[in-house]
Amino acid sequence: MLFCASSKQRLLIGRIVILDMWLRNKLPAKDFAELIGISKYTLYTWKKRFTSFGSAGLMDQPRSVPRESRVADVTRRAILILNQTHPEWCRLGVSSGVRS
Repeated sequence: MLFCASSKQRLLIGRIVILDMWLRNKLPAKDFAELIGISKYTLYTWKKRFTSFGSAGLMDQPRSVPRESRVADVTRRAILILNQTHPEWCRLGVSSGVRS
C-alpha cells in the first residue's frame, strides 16, 4: 500500500510511474517534461539509470565523496608527523580536520 511506504519508497514509485507514463505516451522528452515540471535531462537520466540498474538506479545518489576520504592516508600521516615535529604549526590550522 502506498500510504504505508517510506518517503524513499514513495519517491521511487513516483519516478517509476513518471517513466512509465512518458514511455507509454510516446511524447518527446521535452514536451512530457514540461507537462510534469522537470527537465528533459532528468527524464533521460532516470531512463538510463533504470535501464542499467533497475529500480535501484532511480534512488538519489550521494553528490560528493565523504569528507574523511578526501585526504589520502599518506598525506594525513605526513601532516600528523609534521604537527608532532612542529607543534606551533597547529595554531596555524595545519592540522584542522586531520585525525589520527
